[in-house]
This record gives sequence, structure tokens and C-alpha cells, in this order.
Amino acid sequence: MLDFKKIINIADKFRGMSKKNGLFQFAHLNHLEALVNAINANDPRPYKVYTARLRQEGASNAPTVEILYENTIGDIVWSWSAEGTYNATLPGAFADVNGVDPVWTTVSNLHNTDNYNMLQVSLHRQSANVVTLRVKKMLDFDGLNTSVEAVDDNVNRLMIEIRVYN
Repeated sequence: MLDFKKIINIADKFRGMSKKNGLFQFAHLNHLEALVNAINANDPRPYKVYTARLRQEGASNAPTVEILYENTIGDIVWSWSAEGTYNATLPGAFADVNGVDPVWTTVSNLHNTDNYNMLQVSLHRQSANVVTLRVKKMLDFDGLNTSVEAVDDNVNRLMIEIRVYN
């Protein structure tokens, strides 16, 4: 539950704003950070979340974050592991909770609009420190069977979400 008294007290510190050239000038931007931290500390959701849009270009390159929509997990570092395999690493962030895997992931399977490949994309917890993203190009699909191969340079506007439940 949010501590509204704390938020109101922080917001009161913004009353010292002045207007210059039609824009508000904040006397103390650190109070804004304190307000955001107060809200995050009282987040009622039972999980931390990392939601981003990724892009990966070239062979052996790590994905880059085009847009980071939300991140309450921490500073995840993306790296290339093998062709079509990329790791999101943050020490201890994905550890078991009472012997249960607390990580839930979702990823958009996508049609790569840059080169018209159909991709098979998966995202899963590898360890307490790593979540792995795998990208494979669909080579053949006959309605029952699919053949795929791992590929680099095919991730374009890939939406992912990682949740770590408390």
C-alpha cells in the first residue's frame, strides 16, 4: 500500500518551482527521484518486472535495448552466448524462492519485417543469475513438423517481459 503522507510531503517540496520560458524549473530534482523511490518501495505487485523492446544486429553481437518500458529487477546485462542464444545476466536476480522457480517470462514470437523470416523465440530461466533468449529461424513448416536453425541478426522490435515473483 502506498504511503500517501510520505508522497504528499515529498510533493510539497515541489512548491518551490519557478516558471522560466514557459517551462517549470525544479529547484530540487532529487526530490523527484525520492518520490519515484517511495512509490516503487510501496509497489503492491507480488513481483519485480523487466519489460523491454530488443534489437540484435550482426553476428556474435549482444542484443541492445531499444526501449526499456519498465525495470524494477535491476541492471540486466545482455550478452551473446552462441548463434541465436543471448543471456540476460544479473547476479542472484533469478534465484529460487523456497525451492520454487520464481521467474515467469513472455516473449513475442514474431515475423521479422526486415528480412521476412518467421522466427521461433523462447525466453527461460537458466540459473539464479541468467535468463536465456533463444532465436531460431523457421525453415520449413508442413502443418505438423517444423525445422528450425539458430540465427543471429534477426531480432527486430522483440518485446520481452521477465517477472520475478517474491
